[in-house]
Amino acid sequence: MNLSPKNLDALLALVSKKIGTTPEELKSNLQKGDLSQLTKGMSEEEKEKLNKTLADKELTKKVVSSFEVENEKGK
Repeated sequence: MNLSPKNLDALLALVSKKIGTTPEELKSNLQKGDLSQLTKGMSEEEKEKLNKTLADKELTKKVVSSFEVENEKGK
């Protein structure tokens, strides 16, 4: 999956704002495979859905593509 650096920064900024952290800290944790920041406050059902989405490469691509389209529209 290829996410442009600009769109990656926008996605990290959006998610980090929603979970109360910085984009840099979120990126660092994700690069280490630490999803705890993303999943804190989620129900077990939501965590399971996230894990299934991340495990399904095609579904993950669709989610990222959808974000990129929305991000481009917002310009």
